[in-house]
Amino acid sequence: MIYRNQKPKSRLNYKALCSSLLLSALCLPAAWAQTNAGGSTANVNTSLAGGISQTDYSGHAAYRLTDGRNEAIVVPALGRVMRYGRVGGPNVLWNSDPNKQYKAGDWKNWGGDKTWPAPQNWWTVLSGQGWPPDLAWEGTPQQAQVMPNGKLRTVSDVSAGFGARIIREYWFDAKGDFVINQTAEKLRGEPVMLSLWSVTQVAPPDAIFLPLNRESTYKENFHWIKTPDNESPVVRITPTLLQVRSTPGSSYKIGVDALASAIIAVKDGLAFMARTPYEKGDYPDGALGHGFPVELWNNGDAQAYYNELELLSPLQVLRTGSRINHTMHWSLHQLPYRDLTAPEVRAQIEQLLQTSVNEEPPTVTSNAPAVTPTPRSATTAKADDTDFRLIVAPNKELTVGTMAIMPIQPLKSTAQAIKVAQFARTLFTATKQWKTLYIYVFNDKQAAQSFKDYQTKHEGRPLRSTDYLHLVDIWSKAPIRYEVRGSEESVSYPSKSPRRWWRQ
Repeated sequence: MIYRNQKPKSRLNYKALCSSLLLSALCLPAAWAQTNAGGSTANVNTSLAGGISQTDYSGHAAYRLTDGRNEAIVVPALGRVMRYGRVGGPNVLWNSDPNKQYKAGDWKNWGGDKTWPAPQNWWTVLSGQGWPPDLAWEGTPQQAQVMPNGKLRTVSDVSAGFGARIIREYWFDAKGDFVINQTAEKLRGEPVMLSLWSVTQVAPPDAIFLPLNRESTYKENFHWIKTPDNESPVVRITPTLLQVRSTPGSSYKIGVDALASAIIAVKDGLAFMARTPYEKGDYPDGALGHGFPVELWNNGDAQAYYNELELLSPLQVLRTGSRINHTMHWSLHQLPYRDLTAPEVRAQIEQLLQTSVNEEPPTVTSNAPAVTPTPRSATTAKADDTDFRLIVAPNKELTVGTMAIMPIQPLKSTAQAIKVAQFARTLFTATKQWKTLYIYVFNDKQAAQSFKDYQTKHEGRPLRSTDYLHLVDIWSKAPIRYEVRGSEESVSYPSKSPRRWWRQ
């Protein structure tokens, strides 16, 4: 399914590389040739603090941020960034037709950049809605405020399903990066486990580059989350760099377990890079312990042709009164040539992808619009002995749910395993009551992954005696099975007897 190539040997022209880096800092770029369907900007109306001005964008009140060289436009009514590029230059971001009419219940895909919760396949279980995205975070007007420190802040509504809101702060830093600080703040309800997922839609570029982990667990060091509808978009691959193309008429999605959280799209010699500080942890969508901090979606629909550059934070448990944070930096870089096969160009791209942000995520201050959270002693999302990795989520379409978890802290006792299972039960029954819910607690990654692979093939259906027999080798790594029937709960322990795999 994936095609391995060896990294070609080439001599790096350091003189040309240094010249190109200087050029990136001093020269105006070539135009991002693709112009978007929408996104007209009226003259700036009012100057505010820190390079922020009020303006109009396609009929919406908006804020323009600039450092004099680059600019970004945030539209609070749409809850997103709608423009980013050189001052007076084309928009790097894809915008939909501003005159497009949507039907009731349609996903209003305006384009631009926004924040979603991840992973997507948990939405139905945690919020009761699989698609479209939660309206509190996607499509509902957000409150906006220019802060005394010269930053723009937007605040979403509180999601009914997640009990949390998204706070975004925007500014240009001293290096010229456009910074988007994303925070999920939990205000009410049961704990939830989620990742912050930045979704940045760009007009189709000439090429997209993703960093690869040479020690990746995946064949060819990346994974097809969704395989292409037709021919492979892979242009060139080395152990540390993947180049793909945007493909019309086809959709595909790629995930990489890179140790650098960055992605680059190139158009006419101009490289647009999005990056975040890399954090150790469990990321969504991949194998256990090998999820994806970087993902790419290709949307080849003729009516909405774009690419999504996606950066994700590690999965964390979000409790009432706590926050999780993910800070993204955008930057534009003029490459020395438009020829993307040139060794100097590829060397600069790979160097950019490995650039560290060298910045701790800033703390969100307390002067956001007030919503009183339920009192709780915990103020951070640090792991405790009840936190867990979700291995298999219960299928919400079934009356009997089967899920598997693995505690983040090493299991020291059966009592701890039961405590973790009870916490998982509380979290996952907040929006759905199964007739029966089985929670298998694992203490070994390999065994947990085997269970996940098996259940994926069987669409999460309850295990039968033949299934227990197929999985006989992993039960020694599952200290308990926690069972919930209505208000009753029970704990079972693995048995070696093939007639009764679990005993009370």
